[in-house]
Amino acid sequence: MEPEGRYTIIGVLLLVLIACATWAGIWLTGQVGGAVRYYTIYFERQSLRGLQIGGEVSARGLKIGQVESYSFSPDDVNRVKVDIRVDAGTPVAVDTTANVGRNLVTGVARIDLITPSPPGEALSTTPAGEKYPVIAEGTSEFDQISDSFNRIAVTGEAALANLRDLLTEENRAALSEAVASIRELSDGLALRLGALDAATLALAGTAENLQEASQRIAVAVERSSASLERSLVPLAGETSATIAEVRRLVADSRKTVASIANAVTGLERQTGRVASRIADGADLGLLELRATTRDLRIGIESLSRTLERYQDPRATLLGPDESQLGPGEARR
Repeated sequence: MEPEGRYTIIGVLLLVLIACATWAGIWLTGQVGGAVRYYTIYFERQSLRGLQIGGEVSARGLKIGQVESYSFSPDDVNRVKVDIRVDAGTPVAVDTTANVGRNLVTGVARIDLITPSPPGEALSTTPAGEKYPVIAEGTSEFDQISDSFNRIAVTGEAALANLRDLLTEENRAALSEAVASIRELSDGLALRLGALDAATLALAGTAENLQEASQRIAVAVERSSASLERSLVPLAGETSATIAEVRRLVADSRKTVASIANAVTGLERQTGRVASRIADGADLGLLELRATTRDLRIGIESLSRTLERYQDPRATLLGPDESQLGPGEARR
């Protein structure tokens, strides 16, 4: 009986060990209560360098599963089919994407599942011809950075080639000539600006002198007119015709004075305009000033002729005497 009891205990222990091993195997494969789920990913754009069977599958930095297998797609040699296993509690939605990440030190690759917020519906539909639901391929940030650096390198190389083509001997000589021409133009402009400043100062002084002269002329005309009126008062009673002529002469004198005053005012306005337009072009201002000066000279000549008539009021009123008559003229 003792050997049979010992065999019974051994048999029971063996059955317990078999049961424990079976349960452990089932637990490790994730078959207990649906503790894991399987998905398929097709990678076509991202490199799988460093990816291994049993490699990490993560979501938001947490390990949620591992790589079960990978193989080339029979339809396209550039597509790699990767089957993964993830924990049943991991949310995988229809808009979840899979990216390949790498450890920069070891180069070991992992698969990152990225689900946007808010997530879509849970991914549970298995496409026709597939064994598991298919997660869409995403875009790796590392690959984006690498592509950006590659594009920058290509662009920089093209820019250097263009610069090399641009900086030929002929182009460098032409560029040197252009720089020298610009320098000469700058020096010439500096000289012309100095001459323009001197011309502006001279023009301002001339305008002030003309203004003072016009004021003096106006005062002299007023005084001459007043003196003429005073000298004509004693002779006012001779004839009404003579008085009318004197009045006409006085009116002409006043008109001349007004014309001179207007010319002076116009000169002041023109001077102000010239001063404001010096920066736009001194030649135009000088032409306007010359025209105004010419008008002023004409007015002054007219005034001189009028004043010459006023120098002898008696001759103006009573006519010239015999000594002032010309050849063939007779006194009326």
